[in-house]
Amino acid sequence: MPTPPIPNVRNLPAIRSGQATPAQFYEAFADMQQAIANLSQQVNGNPNAPVPAPPQISSITPVAIGSGFVDVAIVDNNPVTRGIEYFCEYSTDQNFLPATTKTFPMGPSKNARIPVGSGNVFLRGYSAYSTSSPSSPVFASGPVDAGGGFLATAGNPGAGSGTETNVNPRTGAGFGFVPNRPQNKGA
Repeated sequence: MPTPPIPNVRNLPAIRSGQATPAQFYEAFADMQQAIANLSQQVNGNPNAPVPAPPQISSITPVAIGSGFVDVAIVDNNPVTRGIEYFCEYSTDQNFLPATTKTFPMGPSKNARIPVGSGNVFLRGYSAYSTSSPSSPVFASGPVDAGGGFLATAGNPGAGSGTETNVNPRTGAGFGFVPNRPQNKGA
């Protein structure tokens, strides 16, 4: 693995020797400030505040394609930053209760084929950056039955996503509502 580049900070020898002038300190701090700004832009981070959630997506359209699969298309024409990721949630309950809701990460793609099983499922979509909270979800116009060979209600209950705990997770979390989960929270 290559060594990451070290920011070019002027006047370090003068600062180390104790001979730096106020102007040389200013130049060194300006170089560090520029390096932090460059890194913040590259990773969609903000050293001064949390990164805001992206704008709400425009729409989500599911189409049942049979065998228990739904083809999902998200429309999002908002101004966004590189690193945006999309999520689709489906549930047998239109209120998206945690135990009935499953999260399907779509990554940067706005299209996905999702195995949902048979029986009516409700879908919604949203976006998030890995460094932000999720946007507000947008709901599909109505339930879809993908006509699969397995029931949509079969399997484990929904366990949430991201930094949400497995115990009483909130839906619509994406990467999570908080940057990190304390070690002793959740199962």
